[in-house]
Amino acid sequence: MMRYLSDVLRALVAIALVGSTALAQGSTKAPTREGFWIGFGLGAGSAGLSCDGCEVDRSNGFSGSLRMGGTLTPNLLIGGETNGWVKSEDDVDEKVGFLTANAYYYPQASGGFFLKGGLGLATSSMEGDDGFGGYAKLESIGFGVQLGAGYDIRVSRNLSLTPYANYLRAFSAEAKFNGSSLGENLNPNLFQAGVGLTWH
Repeated sequence: MMRYLSDVLRALVAIALVGSTALAQGSTKAPTREGFWIGFGLGAGSAGLSCDGCEVDRSNGFSGSLRMGGTLTPNLLIGGETNGWVKSEDDVDEKVGFLTANAYYYPQASGGFFLKGGLGLATSSMEGDDGFGGYAKLESIGFGVQLGAGYDIRVSRNLSLTPYANYLRAFSAEAKFNGSSLGENLNPNLFQAGVGLTWH
């Protein structure tokens, strides 16, 4: 999976370079950012968990995102975004999810590069056979933050191919085992990279 994640990152760089060259040559239509917008993406992610006095090894899996919102100015967009990560191995299902309210800042009004940041909720869960013929679920929910960057590569006036990279982290996520509080925090964090489509 690490090789897969590396391949995804190399592909993102290649796409961004090709898109930048195309823009420089004037081969795309004039960009517009106005009104409602929506986008989604798929890729890979590396997730980790931390608690008081512990650190769980990172794990690689598939990841995706869905975002939508409105345009305040050509430089500034606002919206809501959900990001998820999943992995199933040895009859154990792992999930990490974030739901955040974000701001997206484009340093150049006519450019494709953007930075983003947001606040919201974070969840994590691990569930499967407990090894004794029963079912076990370890989960947490808490406060989440997101930082990221991306690049809109115009393929038409209102449609962009958007490679992106995000870092998401939870704080004060209360841990529960089979619904009962463990009295400590279990905070997920996620490195995420993918390619999506954005309608402006």
